[in-house]
Amino acid sequence: AYSVAPQSMLAPFGMLQLLLNFAVAHVHGDKFRRSDVLATLSVIVGSLICLHYGAPSSNHPVSMPPKEALQVYAACVSIACACLAGLLVALNKVGGRADAFTNCMLGGLLGSTVLVSSKLLAASLISEERTVAAVALALIPLAILAPVHLAVINRAFGRHPLVFVSPTVGTCGLLVNVATGCFLYGETPVEPIPFAAGVIVLCFGVVSLRTLNSGGGDAEQCLRTTNNDDGQHGSGSVHP
Repeated sequence: AYSVAPQSMLAPFGMLQLLLNFAVAHVHGDKFRRSDVLATLSVIVGSLICLHYGAPSSNHPVSMPPKEALQVYAACVSIACACLAGLLVALNKVGGRADAFTNCMLGGLLGSTVLVSSKLLAASLISEERTVAAVALALIPLAILAPVHLAVINRAFGRHPLVFVSPTVGTCGLLVNVATGCFLYGETPVEPIPFAAGVIVLCFGVVSLRTLNSGGGDAEQCLRTTNNDDGQHGSGSVHP
């Protein structure tokens, strides 16, 4: 789908998974409140606005982005991922809101890189000048990034409530997808001002989410994870 439609148009569809997440949240022991429901609705409304005013679809399959732009993108993403990963390691025993947001930002960023990698692979496959070596080379980033992204996302879902992680990761991924779509593929929204308003509404919903505790407790308390001596960790304990 991303090979024939702009990222800013398709990325908001991922937010609709929030409806399913709310339905199964109790299975994971997560508790959500009225404020969380309103915040999630804000995320969905913002996503739909972005969907309506996003970049128009193209009648042609995706092509390779300019080499210079791809090099700049790779450098910026590598630096950002390294910084977020280092911060996540430092927050591993701390937990709380900082750990949750950092984990979600890294997950959203890696998700976007997996998307770009898949588009590069698709472009190499349909290229008239494709070779086995070129296709194999395009497959390497996807083979590396996909399992790393899965590990980061699993860490987030294992340490923090589903109803917080899902919209936050989705929002981070949406923002990065819009930026990379514009930078690499020249995808610009049909109406930039309404699109920006949708992004603001979406971000407001994420910031408004207060559910950072699992298994009850005060919503203002932060989730702190504790590691056992054997290296195992659970959902964490709540500290004031």
